[in-house]
Amino acid sequence: NSYLFVPGSAFVREINTDTTRWDLHGGGAKIYRGGTIGGKYIRIPITIPSVLYGQPVRVTSLTVYYQSHNGANNYITDTTLYKNTDADSWDLLVSDAGDRTSNTATSYSISTDGATNTLSSGQGILSLLLDLEFSNDTDYILITGVRLTLDHTP
Repeated sequence: NSYLFVPGSAFVREINTDTTRWDLHGGGAKIYRGGTIGGKYIRIPITIPSVLYGQPVRVTSLTVYYQSHNGANNYITDTTLYKNTDADSWDLLVSDAGDRTSNTATSYSISTDGATNTLSSGQGILSLLLDLEFSNDTDYILITGVRLTLDHTP
């Protein structure tokens, strides 16, 4: 196995009119609601070699490092990892709707080891979508980063 780490500061808003705001914090970001109450979406683009040393690469797990400032008011509600198969379609590698509410720094891991998790020379663009829920604009969610576990076994 090998591991790919992506900093939490590497995310983008889901849509350009989103009012989400953030402060950088080390390699991560403290994300605030900004504007209206409710869900906000952020994407973390992930770039990795699809084929390494002539061997296929399988994404076998995803780990998200995070902390809720106040898990009763702000938390992660859904974690979804996509693999683009061409310019306008994709495979769903994993979707986890578990609420992540920890007030202390922690992480959670999700298995992605399924039928569509092998990357190829033509399919290797990955995108992580996090659905964040906010009830106020004073509490934040700290996203420190994500880690992908990659298996190089043929």
